[in-house]
Amino acid sequence: MNVLSSIPSLPNSFICGDFNARLGDLTGDALVSPRGAAMARWLADRSLTVLNGPLAHGIPTWVGFRDDREMSSIIDMFLTNASLMSPRLDIASDLSLGSDHRLLTLSFSFAQSSASESSSDTPDFTLHPRRLWNLSRLEVGSTPSFFTSAY
Repeated sequence: MNVLSSIPSLPNSFICGDFNARLGDLTGDALVSPRGAAMARWLADRSLTVLNGPLAHGIPTWVGFRDDREMSSIIDMFLTNASLMSPRLDIASDLSLGSDHRLLTLSFSFAQSSASESSSDTPDFTLHPRRLWNLSRLEVGSTPSFFTSAY
């Protein structure tokens, strides 16, 4: 939670990743983990929406095996405070990436703020650089070429 708490609360923000937190009914998962309960409070405090809930309710993002049983959960999520037009969240269940996590793809249209909103009304925040993936590290069969051609 320390990492999440360090993220500045800016308008039109997107946060995505493996949170290892289960949010129960909010995402359609079977349970709420202790980390999920703390994350739910953090989300509410920042007015963030978990897009998995309305766009992919109940679809697992992690599938693994324990004690010869298949287990699943929803721990990979897209969070935002932005208003999106025609959002779509796809969770690939048929793509082998050599991981027990599934590929999530978010697509949407975005309406920029109106010109009447003055930039002087917006507090001055230091923007954090966007992190990029190094696709050459994938080195698993055709996975690098798939990502390069698809994205």
